Amino acid sequence: MDSTDVGLTSEAGLEALVREGIAVPPAAPRAMQLPHAVHASGSVSDLIADQRR
Repeated sequence: MDSTDVGLTSEAGLEALVREGIAVPPAAPRAMQLPHAVHASGSVSDLIADQRR
């Protein structure tokens, strides 16, 4: 396998940068917050149809 092959054993971009001393890994994983749900009475298709009238 040469350096242009990509497979499951290849190193991720961040991992390579950390190994080379160019980047540092994050101190802690980010907590992902989802936005509040938007309640709608119709569908997107209904909205588009109304806008085209």
